Amino acid sequence: MNATGEWAQTVSYGFSRAPANFSFPAFASLELDTGSNFVPITFKHIRASIFDLTTGRQVGTGDLLHDQIVPPKQFPELMLPLNFTYIATNDTDQTCE
Repeated sequence: MNATGEWAQTVSYGFSRAPANFSFPAFASLELDTGSNFVPITFKHIRASIFDLTTGRQVGTGDLLHDQIVPPKQFPELMLPLNFTYIATNDTDQTCE
């Protein structure tokens, strides 16, 4: 999901062919099923690592550093901010194709 609000300005956008690289902010929309919970759940820290499926190289990270409380008996959505960043020596790099 495209980044909006403050997060959209936090990570600079960048795309280049030589050297091959990209950088952009985004969000991962996580939907949680708390239907069988009777009390709220508190997440203290959520961390994500994003990898290219073909090459296995890491292309992004994400961190939610503040407490996030999700209610019971619902399908709450949690927005995880992501920073996609990758640098290669040239545009023939398989991850950048």
